[in-house]
Amino acid sequence: MNRTLVIVFALIALGCAGGSSAGGPTASGDASVKGLIGASVQITFAAAVGALTEVPLEPRVVDEATGRVETEYFDLTPHRWEAERYPPVERVVRLVVTVAPDTLGRGARVAIRTLYQPGMGAYVRGRATERLVPRDHPGVTFAQEVLDRIERRAMGRAR
Repeated sequence: MNRTLVIVFALIALGCAGGSSAGGPTASGDASVKGLIGASVQITFAAAVGALTEVPLEPRVVDEATGRVETEYFDLTPHRWEAERYPPVERVVRLVVTVAPDTLGRGARVAIRTLYQPGMGAYVRGRATERLVPRDHPGVTFAQEVLDRIERRAMGRAR
């Protein structure tokens, strides 16, 4: 009986912990920036597209059905001066934004991945060779700024 109560309380505590808000990247083991935005998926998706074009970044893929927005490759240096310290191949990145409904009905979950192409030669390119930037890369900070823009736009707040 006591063991059952302990398990039940542990499960309740885990369920009440919830996800992180858009205030900071989650410790998910990778360099993705993730957040929970208290708006519908449709509004959050429109805010994501608007935030990327506001930066300005050119979207390569905009697919509302899957909740995915991908940018073209761009040089990170004009957006984050710290990128100067990285080799040129690591400064050219692209963002992949995924918007999905929160399973608990609290709004929309947004994940932003910053990808780069390691130098593998001129003939080896494509999604299979893309890599997430390291956690300490300026692309992660830039992705957090984009997530903050998305949240402001979705929630109707000014800059």
